[in-house]
Amino acid sequence: MTATGRVLNDIHVVRGAAKTWNFEVTTKDGAAVDLTGATVYHTVREKYGSVTALIKKTSNVGTEIEITDREAGLGKLHYSPNDTKDQKVGKYVYDMWVKLASGKPYPVIKKASLEIEWNVTVITD
Repeated sequence: MTATGRVLNDIHVVRGAAKTWNFEVTTKDGAAVDLTGATVYHTVREKYGSVTALIKKTSNVGTEIEITDREAGLGKLHYSPNDTKDQKVGKYVYDMWVKLASGKPYPVIKKASLEIEWNVTVITD
């Protein structure tokens, strides 16, 4: 089975802003992947091969990745202002994986980019 991500691919966020993206986990044939008992992971790195993860999220923490309809393979990836406020403006790489209830890991999104854009207003209070 190959899982593919729909809706998410290359994504953009203003530095220091909250943002939410919807995603759908499907097979290569377009059928929904049942996420019952599964865990979804999202990692951002400076570039491919970088050791340090700049942002890591998991569906084990519902405020990071929320599975909204397990049987339909639907979820939401949440960024809080703290995720990007101290990051440099620029392009980064990310992927998303799912570990099914069976314990098998599959890529949902193998290679994509996250662009952190300039913010004009800085809220300090």
